[in-house]
Amino acid sequence: MGTGKDLLGKQESYGRELEPLIQRYLHKGKERRVNEYLTAKSNLPGPRANLELLGAFGDAISKGCREKPASYWELAMMLARSRGEVEGKEQDEFVVMCGVVALASIEAALPRYFSMALAQLKEYSHSSGWRTRESVAMVFSAS
Repeated sequence: MGTGKDLLGKQESYGRELEPLIQRYLHKGKERRVNEYLTAKSNLPGPRANLELLGAFGDAISKGCREKPASYWELAMMLARSRGEVEGKEQDEFVVMCGVVALASIEAALPRYFSMALAQLKEYSHSSGWRTRESVAMVFSAS
């Protein structure tokens, strides 16, 4: 198991890789590359999702959402578009988890999104996907 420094380094590295993907989405409006990156780096299928990437994604959303809040909200909703009802592919559920974390990150950075984010998170807390439910629990335990 890695040290805290190793994990922080991984998270920072993911953050650097995510930044241009998110910027591309903001300029072109297509989340495909963000989605592909998250899926490829999810560590799923497997016993443990890539929590460092999940954290890095939330941090990236928190840092950037003040400049274009509506675009970041739209990205978060697109990633979580299945409302957590994921069947089959665990990698797809990781993308939903990232959407959940993004919604909470926007809510934390921009209080005017509080009621909308809370309503969405409540929905995801009833997902059939246990990883999605766990991501909702994670964002509430972190606050």
